[in-house]
Amino acid sequence: MFGQIFRFKSKNEKVFIGKGFILVKLGKLKEAEKCFDKTLELNPNTEEAKEGKKLISLTYKSIPYIK
Repeated sequence: MFGQIFRFKSKNEKVFIGKGFILVKLGKLKEAEKCFDKTLELNPNTEEAKEGKKLISLTYKSIPYIK
């Protein structure tokens, strides 16, 4: 579903937030961070994206071998 939405170059920040949190759950942190960055590019005041980036940052700090 998300792949189809991204093919159309969505400008909907909720799409990127949703995909970002799914990628976090899958352990794909770099990809998730890109989604949160895109959300913040579309709307710098999006609290969910800021929280997602904090979660990724905490994960990187707690597991040093993740790059």
